[in-house]
Amino acid sequence: MGRLPVGALPRMRRHPSGQARVRIGRQEHWLGRYGSPEAQRRYDAIIKGILDQRNAWAAPPAEPGASESEPADAGPMADTPAQSVAASAAEGVEAPTEAAGFSVAQVCSRFLLYADKEYRDADGKPTSTIGNYRMAVRAVRAYDDVSANAFNAALFRDMIQRLVDERRPPRHEDGPPQRWPRQTINRIAKSVRFIFRWAVTEELVSPDVPAKLEPVKLLARNRTTAPERKKVRYVPDEQIDRTLPHLPKMIADMILVQRYTGCRPGEVCAMICGEVDRSGETWVWRPDRHKNGWREQEREIAVGPRARRILEPYLQRGEKEYCFIASESEAARNDERRAERKSPMTPSQSARRRRAAARKRPRTHYNPDAYRRAIARACEKHGIPHWYPNRIRHTAATEARSKAGIDAAQARLGHKSAKTTEIYAELTLERRVEIAEMCG
Repeated sequence: MGRLPVGALPRMRRHPSGQARVRIGRQEHWLGRYGSPEAQRRYDAIIKGILDQRNAWAAPPAEPGASESEPADAGPMADTPAQSVAASAAEGVEAPTEAAGFSVAQVCSRFLLYADKEYRDADGKPTSTIGNYRMAVRAVRAYDDVSANAFNAALFRDMIQRLVDERRPPRHEDGPPQRWPRQTINRIAKSVRFIFRWAVTEELVSPDVPAKLEPVKLLARNRTTAPERKKVRYVPDEQIDRTLPHLPKMIADMILVQRYTGCRPGEVCAMICGEVDRSGETWVWRPDRHKNGWREQEREIAVGPRARRILEPYLQRGEKEYCFIASESEAARNDERRAERKSPMTPSQSARRRRAAARKRPRTHYNPDAYRRAIARACEKHGIPHWYPNRIRHTAATEARSKAGIDAAQARLGHKSAKTTEIYAELTLERRVEIAEMCG
């Protein structure tokens, strides 16, 4: 089992024996029969103890001269999202409203408790946003004992420089040490600013603190020793066509649907049959879940003739079923491998029975990671330059811009702002040459 992210709570898990367990550090705690009220009570008691410790650690220190038997403040703090998490575990704990007593570590601890509840999708799974904030919390750990009100522009600049100078273990044994790219450092710095702005709304720090951090300039291109992250560019159609024959049919169809519609990898993976409106000549796909759903934005994707021909067989499923089912694709791949088998099966293999319940249950649909890995394996095995599925969206935008301008690319990708579209839609050399011949 991997290490828990910063601020995450341990989960109750089911052992193959049917017993419930929770791991804290290297110690296993057995709770009883999985799903029983007894197991839930024991788990709740463990989580309550963890939250009690966090709440005690996050409470500000007592004022100098205050009696140990008396609270440092007369009244409770305002009811906040961060406190509501700890309130269920420790009712009646009072903390001073004055912001002077909180350290950077205490502010970060409270923020992570808030972020763990705030940044989740409709299924309750953590979003990628909380990962950015965990990176920010790790970046300020060198200043854990510093008063939050004393965190100023000088310390903020020092934190940025630490990230520039930091060397991480290499990915490969003989590879060079890794360094934080300039864009990643700037994203971490922006997250630190947000944490202190949030702390002001919770009355944990003075409003002067984020005001001191805002004027600090972030890292500019060619003005720092931090490496540049490679720009995500479109993948040529020739490279896609070389990869398709070496992929399972379902994944190849997913790539083509993404290419012809300009959708995101996560959207094509989670495509549900009932989301596609086929009443008109041009189908309209309205995903229930998408990147900007939390902003209450609607997503409408037009499905053209080439994408319709690919999708039609998959849309014969039920209205609530996924179009691209991973277990079905895996079964088809295994059948193909059996048909291509050159040596006959041994008697022991023929007599082998399939397990009634496999350890790993087949997924109902592909996730973006499995989708990406399948493409990576095919490219590596057949000597094709590696590419990521998110680059297909850049290809679709670049094609639309070359044929009909930036407005067409914006409409195809569903962006609210043309500035965002310019990140995806490149102006190809062929189009530049054509414009030069017409205007130059």
